[in-house]
Amino acid sequence: MLLTKGDILIASAFDNIDDNKIVHEALDNLVNRFNVRYGKVFENWNTNINIFLDFKETIDKILKNGTIAEITIRIPLLKVFRRQFKRTFNLLSKKDLIVSENDLMTNREKNFEWLSKRLPKQVITQGFLNAKEYEIAHMMNGFRTVEQIAEELGMPAREVQKILYHLNSLGLLKFIDVDVV
Repeated sequence: MLLTKGDILIASAFDNIDDNKIVHEALDNLVNRFNVRYGKVFENWNTNINIFLDFKETIDKILKNGTIAEITIRIPLLKVFRRQFKRTFNLLSKKDLIVSENDLMTNREKNFEWLSKRLPKQVITQGFLNAKEYEIAHMMNGFRTVEQIAEELGMPAREVQKILYHLNSLGLLKFIDVDVV
């Protein structure tokens, strides 16, 4: 991303998973701080960049050491899967390591035995859920994001999000936060 403000040009690199808006706002803040601190220096500047070395701390602070735009993904998990998912998650985790989004996504196609567990059908007959909500609820197994569920079903993500909200309001869901790195 390139950001210009007056005579200042900032070039930055970020992943496609970083939040573009957050990056832009942080860089804008960075340019403003740089201008306040060094604006007058450019009038007689001799191209010696060493005079800017002390600005590194400000850059690290504003950009949170490069993590400012990292996104946390919330993955829905139907509570009937919670105990078994935790066991599986612990097996996937290695001691002192964080399970990444990639670890979860590569395991989402595995047919773990515990995924055959179901909510009682009474939730449909008693009107708490309709058949589509019931089906979608069981796709919320801790390995799929809302967007992935929507894609698999050929539905708009917004519709799946509404169903997720309904399931959550009934107390049927738990969320797993995964930092995208």
